[in-house]
Amino acid sequence: MAALEANAAEIGRGPGDRFTAMSMTTLQGGAGRSSAWTTMRYARTYRGLPVLGGEVVVSLRPDRTTQLVSSYLHRAITMGTAPKLTAAAASRRARERVPGAGRTTSAPRLVVDAYHAEPRLAWEVVVAGHRRAGIPSRVHLTVDALTGATITRYDEVKAAGTGDSFFHGTVRMNTAPGESGFELRDEDRRFKVGDDNNRQDPAAPFGDLFLDEDNRWGDGSQDDRATAGVDAFFVGQKTADYLTEVLGRPGLPCGQDDTPLSAHLGEDVFDAFWTGCQGGAHFGDGGAQTRNKPMVAFDVVAHEIGHGVAEPTLGNATLQSAGLHEATGDVLGSSVECWVNEQTPMPKDPCDYRVGSGLGFVIRAMNKPSSVDGHPDCFSDKIDQLQDEHEVAGVGNHFYYLLAFGTSPGDDLPDSPTCNDTRLTGIGRDEATKIWFGAIDLAQGEETYASFRGKTLAAAERLYGRASVQYEAVQAAWAAVNVDSGDDRGAGNPDGPGGSDQPGGSREPGGSDHPDYPGDAGADD
Repeated sequence: MAALEANAAEIGRGPGDRFTAMSMTTLQGGAGRSSAWTTMRYARTYRGLPVLGGEVVVSLRPDRTTQLVSSYLHRAITMGTAPKLTAAAASRRARERVPGAGRTTSAPRLVVDAYHAEPRLAWEVVVAGHRRAGIPSRVHLTVDALTGATITRYDEVKAAGTGDSFFHGTVRMNTAPGESGFELRDEDRRFKVGDDNNRQDPAAPFGDLFLDEDNRWGDGSQDDRATAGVDAFFVGQKTADYLTEVLGRPGLPCGQDDTPLSAHLGEDVFDAFWTGCQGGAHFGDGGAQTRNKPMVAFDVVAHEIGHGVAEPTLGNATLQSAGLHEATGDVLGSSVECWVNEQTPMPKDPCDYRVGSGLGFVIRAMNKPSSVDGHPDCFSDKIDQLQDEHEVAGVGNHFYYLLAFGTSPGDDLPDSPTCNDTRLTGIGRDEATKIWFGAIDLAQGEETYASFRGKTLAAAERLYGRASVQYEAVQAAWAAVNVDSGDDRGAGNPDGPGGSDQPGGSREPGGSDHPDYPGDAGADD
């Protein structure tokens, strides 16, 4: 509870709030280590009413100090708790809004619905009924206790759909039931997929949500607009699973709101963008440059989601920090792509650490960045003279690949030369990815490669210990790409400079909605 008190402003704690522990999970720091990271999840009430979306997550280091406090709410709730709408009226309105409704399963419950921008007093009503073909439903609705409007709606009986994708064959899809069929929306993993309708405007909000009557989506070709939606949905599912099951993170980046993904930004758009949680990720159709393959290959979609994961802590206004943003997307995209290939091989989207290869292009090569348009393999004072953050990402990608796989990984993965002629042995993909995203959690706005080096050392120490093989591997991998500050002041102290003697450069501000796939990438014929 001390962490909640110390972070009262950040979690929007007000005088009417009370917190109750819901669950506790532990993540062991590594083989042979007795210490562990602990994650506590708390439920919130306001003046005695349950607050939906008011949960708080507290992450504790092995020494029991607070590493992270996360809450969807950031402002204290201030509202009355006297409803104008009666429970009986709320129940009646809820049944009217559910097709095939039979009965409410229990008495309506007065709650605070905080899933959206402004918390609202509401009645929570559960309505049992049947959808088409006799499929049962249990629909949860929150009905505004002042106006009678529906605020939130979801069905706890999941709809098992199937889709014919462009890259991944026929896939299972955890879609959501809608008022007149099914929606390309995953209520468990909290994301949705829409159609941008060729607007060619990545700054636009989320597109039109894909809808279908029989829960059978796409036909495997671009002729059916839902096909690209199937690919985006499949990658969204698997990325969410990797973030939670492997990295132990809370899931996709937009919290209680559905993370938006939109296909069909434009027929000739060879690009993909992340525009924040309001607009989400947008994917073009590729056009002639991809021979009309849509920009929804595995490592492309997961890359954009990676921007969303990094956005709360890692800045994007200076050149090196923006390059680290791009590398973060590549790390997540390649990690998820290879994790899924281990479960079910994907011939059209293989595990190769060559970003975008499924499109017929190699945008960036993580093992040897210079093999694509001369992107830098090694850090030097020329980094800040580059014009594009995607080039700058080469140093971070090269570090990650060496950390994970070393110089000669085998298993059909390509070799990776070092900048200091050393030979390295990797620690494995998932351990390297945990360290990278542990460092992202410790990032403090605009980072340089030198300062981020310190964050990765701090993450390795907290996960595996300062005397561990993993910690030493992080040191060696940074030295192998010429990022070596001469001291480790950033390790174990994320506030320290970590050797910030390497300048960060600058770039035009504008958030993370920059294009991720410049048109001069090399063809992969």
